Amino acid sequence: MSDTPTGEHSIELQRNGKCLRITDEQLERLKDFKVPRHVAVDEPDIDPQVRSESISLLKSPEGFRIANIGMARVLEERSRRREKAVQIRVPQYFARLPRPSNREKLRYPALCDFACGREHGLIQIPDGFDETLIVEDLATAYPRKKIIVLHSNQERVKTAALKMRERCTTPQARREIRYTFVGQPIHLGEDEESPQIIFSTYLAAGGLDFSTSDIVLFLDAKQCTHQHAQLALSAVDARFRLFGILRESSVPSLYEEARLFADFGADRIHLLEGGFTRRPIHVRWIDNRQKSIKLRRETPEFDYRCIWHNERRNVQSPT
Repeated sequence: MSDTPTGEHSIELQRNGKCLRITDEQLERLKDFKVPRHVAVDEPDIDPQVRSESISLLKSPEGFRIANIGMARVLEERSRRREKAVQIRVPQYFARLPRPSNREKLRYPALCDFACGREHGLIQIPDGFDETLIVEDLATAYPRKKIIVLHSNQERVKTAALKMRERCTTPQARREIRYTFVGQPIHLGEDEESPQIIFSTYLAAGGLDFSTSDIVLFLDAKQCTHQHAQLALSAVDARFRLFGILRESSVPSLYEEARLFADFGADRIHLLEGGFTRRPIHVRWIDNRQKSIKLRRETPEFDYRCIWHNERRNVQSPT
């Protein structure tokens, strides 16, 4: 994006952490992205008890910082179609992750390649998948990088941290895994450095140093819609790579899907049990103007033509 040409129609957006700063004038030129959200009404005499309101994915009406870096590609594409150049300045770099050299120790090498090659994304897993295996693989691949793992429930935060500690083989490795929530701060010795992995609730995340963190992982990506989660995501000068876990049975609403895109972008990886990953399937619409093929075997080439060129069979073709 930094190579986008500038001119009288150019729109330069400044970035800090996971937030794009968009002025009212720029928003008017770019056109806002809004999504409906259902909100409960507290007043009992109002019917229905739920009302719908349009929420912007780009700018908070109150002027607060909101995570919206996932919308950068969409803004660039929209402006390109409207012949307006969008240039996004990145005053700080995001955390660099080298290619892991100890791939033989990883359960999911593709996961670490995914984290290495992207600044943000979603990690989809089946129900029953042990989410701590994801944290463990990232910590094994990048032993010198700081990782923060977030969730709203303090019991789940504590359970996940203790489960990882149980699998550690040395006291030093166990000391590198800590958890914190309201009323349970992390106490460090005088010469003790911050641990490699910190499990935290969103309420306790205000006391963490996101500016020195390399990876931030949401145990439940849908919780990015929570107010306290947004406070963590909108940390100033944040350079971390952001990833969220999304389970197969967790079906996002329209508003949640939009917020997932704004926070984590469009990139996804699907992990399966046993160290496998599901390859992404891309579907392309094909304008088929050929005549319909009669459904009877005539030549050896019939099968190929019937599958790929029969308008009654394949409206969508995988590529």
